[in-house]
Parts: sequence; structure tokens; C-alpha cells
Amino acid sequence: MDATDARDALASRFELWCVWRGGYWYWDLSWISTTSIGARQLKLKSVSAWSDCLFDAFVSGAWFLIWTKDVLFWVSKPALQFESSPSLPSGKQLHNDSGPAVICDVENLYYIHGVQVPADVVMTPHLLTVAQIDAEDDNDIRAIMLDRFGAGRYIVESGAEVVEEGKNEVEGTHEALMRTPNGRKFFWPTCPSGRVCPPIPVPDTITNREEARRWLNPFDGSCVVFRT
Repeated sequence: MDATDARDALASRFELWCVWRGGYWYWDLSWISTTSIGARQLKLKSVSAWSDCLFDAFVSGAWFLIWTKDVLFWVSKPALQFESSPSLPSGKQLHNDSGPAVICDVENLYYIHGVQVPADVVMTPHLLTVAQIDAEDDNDIRAIMLDRFGAGRYIVESGAEVVEEGKNEVEGTHEALMRTPNGRKFFWPTCPSGRVCPPIPVPDTITNREEARRWLNPFDGSCVVFRT
């Protein structure tokens, strides 16, 4: 897709959302369709003649209407998927790690733990590239991309180098501090069971394994308090 096609696609997407938003504001069937109920109670046949069809459309799943001179379109209400999030006032946030969290007639939207992400992060994480992850400016989105891609795979494919490695004498495990070509740091421990754990992102200012452990566990810098 060249620059012109990309610009046209973006403009078309913007226009669709404008139409969608405008239709919702003026022709939300959840309120206009109730006219049919009142018309039946009052036996107003002339009102029922136009309101009954709106009521039938609403109970069939229509949310609002959009029309042209010749064609009437009805739009279904979006389907949403959530996960529990006790820290939020609503107690939930948008989330679906295997499909769209918002299924919409205009465009499906994708969320991981309340963060909106591109569709390919959810649908085809195995096709992500190191370059795509590095090019993402949003820290929350980049963290999700890294998690979906796999931190271990990212370290290998990015050509990361070992800053420091050695044995954690307290835990009896091997650990390493890694740096990727773009300067990001990862602390890569093994679990006490001997299993290799996924690398843990740490601040880029970390210079050695002890600093990494102390950042992960301020109370006891000799131990790793969590492994993801």
C-alpha cells in the first residue's frame, strides 16, 4: 500500500466513524422504539404504522439507523468482552486475547487488559517482528507486544548481548543481565527448580545483576521476588 492508498484508507475509516457516531446521537433505537409501546396502549394506528417497524428492528438487534435517499441501513449494537479489574470504578475493563474485545459493524477493536492494541497483536502475534516492537512509541502497547511476541524470542532475534551473567549464590540459580541493540535491558534468571524463566524487563539504567535484583526486590536484593 503506497502513501496515497494509506491516506485514502485512513480518510474512509474516519468518515465511517463520523457516520456511525452521528447515527448513534440522533437515531438511537432504544428510545425511539418505545413510541410503539405507547401507540399500542393509546390505540394510535397512525403512530403504530411507522413505530412498530422500529420496535421490531430494535428487538431484533438494531441499535441505530443510517439512511440515504434510497436505502435504509440498521446498525447492530457492539458486542463487548471484559475481564475483572477490581481497581477500576466499574470493576472491569475491555479484554480479549484471542479476538476483538469490541465487535462493531464499522470496525472491530482489540484490547488487552484495557489497552487498545493493533489487531495483529491479538490475532497474529507470531507474525510480529522486532522492528515493529521497537517502532512502537506507546510503552503500554510495546509491553503487550513484547509479551505476545515472547521476551526470550525478542532477546534472541534482536541480537541482545550479555552485560553480566553468573550464579546467584543465595538462590543457587544462574542469571544474566541482557542489553538489546536499542538499549533496553532484561534480567534473565532461572527458576530455583532449574527451569528457564522468561526474561524480565528492567529499567535501561540498570548496570549489573545486583541492581536488577534490588530493583525487583527492594527488601532483599539477593533474591528475585517474581518471575513472569
